[in-house]
Amino acid sequence: MLDLRVLRYLVAVADEGSLTAASELVLVAQPSLSRQLRKLEYSLGFPLFDRSSNCLSLTSAGYVFAQESRSLISHAESVERIARRFADGLTERVVVHAPPTIVDDLVSPFIATELRASDPMIDVTPVPTTARFTPLEEGADIAIAFAPAPSRYISRILGTIPLFAQMPSGHRLACQDSIDMTELSSETVIALEGASRTRQLLVRGRNRVSQRGDEILSSPNPLAAQALAAAGRGVAVSTSMPRFGLRAVPLRTKGDVVEVQAWCAWRSGHHAAPVIEDLAERLASRYVRLIRSLSRQDHSDTKVITSAT
Repeated sequence: MLDLRVLRYLVAVADEGSLTAASELVLVAQPSLSRQLRKLEYSLGFPLFDRSSNCLSLTSAGYVFAQESRSLISHAESVERIARRFADGLTERVVVHAPPTIVDDLVSPFIATELRASDPMIDVTPVPTTARFTPLEEGADIAIAFAPAPSRYISRILGTIPLFAQMPSGHRLACQDSIDMTELSSETVIALEGASRTRQLLVRGRNRVSQRGDEILSSPNPLAAQALAAAGRGVAVSTSMPRFGLRAVPLRTKGDVVEVQAWCAWRSGHHAAPVIEDLAERLASRYVRLIRSLSRQDHSDTKVITSAT
């Protein structure tokens, strides 16, 4: 098995060009350094240095081996650094999986404006809302979903956000504090396709007021739905932050505001739990501020339908 210490000696000699200079650099006596390198050559089965002249130079095989040794030493140092951070409850990178709306509206702005120099690198991956917390079993450090996490995970709620109808400011419904589902009966409603949480809430709400839940124009992502709404092609229904100058008005059905909860979770016993908990707390704080900026009325006296399943 290769000894990293001896590989460092090899690289030092290759860089310095002499045993004398290298021995001073690695703080090893020259005779001992020479013996270590000859022992390495013997174990490898080929010469690393050309000793035919006064100047010690690498053979062609030695040059390639020295380059690979540099890479191995660098990787080993990285592993050692990571191990030290793990021992201190720290980490260099946090992998976050979240629905696209959360990535666009919460995580990405958080990284851009609130990430500290002492924070780890955050690697963000958008996942379908149906993925929920399965990414935690596939290597993610943090998973965010519009549903509570199973009890085997550590979790906290990020916030509760209304389901918004989004339309241009000149739309007939844009000036209202909230919009009842029945008021959308004459509108083209645009929502995410598939089994997204937004679509489930919309269909459930329309069914409560005896409107067909299948009469919905599907969009591949929230941004496309908002673009269609901005173009006057319908009313986008989403929990996303409004774009393209759209107004976001909370939806209600039979007087009840329709809302959805966002949850953040991580594995119990995570090696960097303090870092994860700190990030989760700060993400929740930002999400609360985001929700307040979007909400246009006080629902304290209104019964709320919350998606928590």
